[in-house]
Order: sequence, then structure tokens, then C-alpha cells
Amino acid sequence: MRAVRMEDVGHAIIDNIEIPVPGAGEVLLAPRYSGVCATDLHVLHHHLGNGPIPLTMGHEVTGRVVKIGPGVPEHLQEARVVVEPVLPCGDCVYCRQGLINLCPHMSHLGIWKDGSFADYVTVDANRVTVVPGNVADIDAALVEPLACAINFSDKAPIRAGDRVAVLGAGPIGLMTVQVLAAMGAAVLVSEPEPKRRELAQVCGAQVAIDPLHDDLLQMAADWTGNGGCDVAIECGGVSATVNDAFRIVRRGGHVVLAGNTFEPLRVDIAPIVAGELIVQGANATRWQVPRALRLISEKRVQPSKIVSQIYPLTKTVEALESAHRDKNQGKLMIEIETP
Repeated sequence: MRAVRMEDVGHAIIDNIEIPVPGAGEVLLAPRYSGVCATDLHVLHHHLGNGPIPLTMGHEVTGRVVKIGPGVPEHLQEARVVVEPVLPCGDCVYCRQGLINLCPHMSHLGIWKDGSFADYVTVDANRVTVVPGNVADIDAALVEPLACAINFSDKAPIRAGDRVAVLGAGPIGLMTVQVLAAMGAAVLVSEPEPKRRELAQVCGAQVAIDPLHDDLLQMAADWTGNGGCDVAIECGGVSATVNDAFRIVRRGGHVVLAGNTFEPLRVDIAPIVAGELIVQGANATRWQVPRALRLISEKRVQPSKIVSQIYPLTKTVEALESAHRDKNQGKLMIEIETP
């Protein structure tokens, strides 16, 4: 079968490898669509997680189960499913509390286990969810990042009518905007790239600001009547956006840090101390996949709004290069037609 393999840091190829065989408790999935995620770029260029090399990349996926392993319920055979790529151990103190995204022994598709940029992939059966019939494949493939956005939004007590800032409108930031808009929040976005600011407004943002040319602090103050935002969700993982998040929330407000970084950040803690801000980290997903599917099924969100280009599996390396090089675009997707 065809698979997109990370052969070395910064280098991926299309290779032909053996079709995997599902073991006990596993299913063999034929992916239909798989999304290109910033995490994939971190794996490729920074060797995120120090996983095995070579490695089949990809983790945001929907597809059809073509074979089930021993012990897997029969109803999953031929089912159309989405995958939650976090693979917790199930036994540690965090897993026993339901904090599966904090499991120190977890595996993860596309990081430590061969992933979904391939004709077939094996997945733990307890990490797949059947897709409702009214959810399109292209939207189903984006359930995992949508679930991440739900997790980010869960980290602060957001109510309808609250004013929430999203800093960084890459694909995960855009997904967060859709979740917040579905919750009834008013959303301000800070993003330097014009195409992504445009997509943010398509996703439900009321205001989209260019932080490189606009006075973000003043514009946020005007938008909130000088009170400051109730919540800021930082999705960029750079010093500038983190510090902006601390500056534009009201006293006693919440800041959710969701952006990954691979370099030390320079952070001014004065706004945190003086304003008694509540700062919370947010990582991946925690049982939010069914909620994400409901949001799509009920037509409260449409993840595919942010898709800007679809590549065939044979052009996945080019898609990864484009995502790494050009930040002024939305979500890139891989379409997989199994031979």
C-alpha cells in the first residue's frame, strides 16, 4: 500500500509498505480524507515526541472499517468512522480520572504509531466513533481538530454573550472561532494573514484585527467598551500572541494557552499579577469527539468552511511543504482513493 513516510527530520516520501493487520481490539481503516495539521509539521520538522523513524504520518482522519480484529464488535465492520488519535494507556492515575490527554504513557497516531496518510491504517477500536449519516466525509475528517477546539473552549467558563478573543487564526484557531460562535459568544480574532482573517469572519468572528498594523489593545478596548475581553484563547504559540492575550483580557479574566511552541517564550507576567488573571493550558482532546459530531450533525458548525485545498495522497509531500511555507491559507486536506 501507499504511505507517506517520514524518513528523517524534515524529509518525507511516498513509499510502498505492507498493509497492516489489525490485532486484538483493533480495526483496519481505509481512510477517505485526512487533514494536514500543525502537529504533522512539528513531527516532520521538529521530530515532535521523538517517535520512531521511518513513520507514516497523519492523524486527522475519517474512513471506512474494512477489517476487524479479534474481540471487536461486529457492528464496526464496514462502518464509516472518525478516529480520536490520542491512544491512552487506560491504566494510569490520569486515565482512571478521565484525563486521557494527560496520560504519560499514551501513544498517538502519526507521532508514535503509524498514521493516516496511507491507504490503510490500524486503529484501536475503542478510539473510533461511528459517523452519523448526515455528516459529510470532508466534515467528518475534521472532527479531531474540532474536538480540540471544544477542549480549548471548555477550559474557561464561557457563556453566551461573552466577549472572547482568539489569537492566531490558523486552522485550529478558525475551528475555535466556529465553536465559540456556536456557543453564542462574540468573537474577536487577531491574525496577521489576510486570508485567515477573512476565513475567521466566515467562521463567525465579529472583528478580525491585523496585530502588525492595527492597535490591538485599543481596538479590543473599543470593542468591549473598555472592559477587556472575558476570555482570550491563544492558538499561536509565540511570545507576541501570548503577551497580547494577557493584555486584552479584563481583570479577573481567563487566558487559555493552546498554541504549541518549540522555543522559550518571553512573557510579561505583570498583567497576570496585577489583573489576577486565570491562566489555563489546553492539550488535544478529552472525550470531545461525540460532541464535535453532534455540532456538525445539528449544523451548528461546518468545519469544511476552512478548507482551502484538497490534495490526492500522491501529493501529500507537496501539501506538507505548502502548509509549512505559506501561512496565508486555510486547512489543507488529503483525499485518499484506495486502489
